[in-house]
Order: sequence, then C-alpha cells, then structure tokens
Amino acid sequence: MIAAGLNQLPRITMQHNSLALATELMLWSATSSIIDRGEYIVVATPEAPGWYGGNLLILPHPPGVGDFERWSRLFQSEFGHRPEIVHRMFYWPGAAAQADAVAPFHAAGFETEEEITLAASAVCAPAPANGEIVIREIGRPEEWEMVFDVQFACRSERFEPEGYARFLRRRIGNRRHMIGLGMGAWFGAFLGDRLAGTLGLFHRDGIGRFQDVMTHPDFRRIGVCAALVHHVAGIGLGRWGCGQLAMVADPNYHAARIYECLGFRPVERTHTLCLYPYP
Repeated sequence: MIAAGLNQLPRITMQHNSLALATELMLWSATSSIIDRGEYIVVATPEAPGWYGGNLLILPHPPGVGDFERWSRLFQSEFGHRPEIVHRMFYWPGAAAQADAVAPFHAAGFETEEEITLAASAVCAPAPANGEIVIREIGRPEEWEMVFDVQFACRSERFEPEGYARFLRRRIGNRRHMIGLGMGAWFGAFLGDRLAGTLGLFHRDGIGRFQDVMTHPDFRRIGVCAALVHHVAGIGLGRWGCGQLAMVADPNYHAARIYECLGFRPVERTHTLCLYPYP
C-alpha cells in the first residue's frame, strides 16, 4: 500500500498511461489521501465526505460483466466505515463500458459521465475579444469572493444551493491552499469592476492542468473564455516552462470546441459511474 500525504505524489503501480489521471493525481495530492492498492487506487478526503470527486475508486479499465458486485464490494471495503459517505463513484481512463457490463450499474441508479482530455504544447491566438477585458491574477480576498460568485452562478441545477455553497467554499479553500504550496495560480478576466470569467492553472514536472474554467452567464459568447485560456496558457508555457498543458472538458459542451480553436487536441477520454445521494 502506498499512501500520499499533502503535495506528495506516490509511485503508482496500477498500470495506466493517462494524462488525465496523472494530472488528477497531482491535484488530489494537495487535498486528499491517495492509496495505491495495485489493482486500483483509492482517493479519500475524510474532511469532505460530500465531495464525490474526492472520495472514489480509480480502476485501470471499464467494468466487465460481473464487476458491479465486485466494484461495489471494493467501495464498501474502502469506505464502509464512513457512514457519512452516501455516494458511490468509480473512475477509469480509456474505453467506455460495454452496455451489458454497465447495465447493472444503471439499474441500481448509477449515472455514466464521460469527459474528454485535450492537450497542447503551443497555443494559437483567438479571434479578437472585447477590448475592455483585463486579465490578472486573483489574490485579494474580495477577488476570491468574486470567484465564488462566478462558480456559484455556473452550478448545475441538480445541486441544492445551500449545500453546494458549502462545498464550493471548501473547494476554493483547497485551491488557495494549493496556490500557497506553489503549485499554480488563479486568474480572472474582468470587464470593468465585474469578474466575467475565471480559471486556475496548476503544474508539476513540466505538465500544466487547467481547472474550473468558467464564464459568468452574463458574459458568455463574447470571447471571455478564449481570451482567458490563451493568456494563461502563455504563462504556463512561458513563465512556468510547461512542455504540455492539459484541459478536461465535457465533449458535448461548446467549450471543448473553443479549446480546439486555440490549439488543444483531444488525446483521451475518461469515464465515471456515480450513484448520487439524490433523485
């Protein structure tokens, strides 16, 4: 068993060649315990039981026929002692699950989600955006409050507002902790005195990973996202010396096309099965 403390990456013995997983492990190393079981990886965040993506099992492959029972037993063995964990989440890189293998999960109420990882070692200039956009690093407490407001405005309707606000406060606190460790920085695109868009970029061993790229609903489709990603990518590739930048996105959301216009190219897909604690 190999467990990682804060900002300490373990040597992972579970076989994979996933850029998405490598950068996820980098991010988890600052907030969570990473336990390598050889055949799978446990990510646990005891102080945040409601963080679905911080309490999960990582598998090297999609489920096969009969894996519903096996994976369920594994999750129970790792998290059964924590009754406050009321969700179930499994993550794997690579191919999607076959219909017959995933059917028992769906019958039990699990939802399947897919994300696409895009990578770039150079970026293209976007189409001219609103010339009044000012991009700068987030630092002051009032600016972090503005980050909270943007992220809260972008939340999915599936999340109950009060509980999501608590989750978001903790998540932003984790991001600020990572920045304090020297792992990256947070940036905002301002139009006048309003924060129109925001994102983070974290890096390790020559690889940068974007996080939480969001545009406030009031400022969408005016070039905020493209201008912000392009500007911050230049910092990662230049000032920080990253040889590669990674971005994880919903393949069906228009933002993925924005990233491709900037020079990012799809390199892999990752998948999750999650049983959420709500209808």
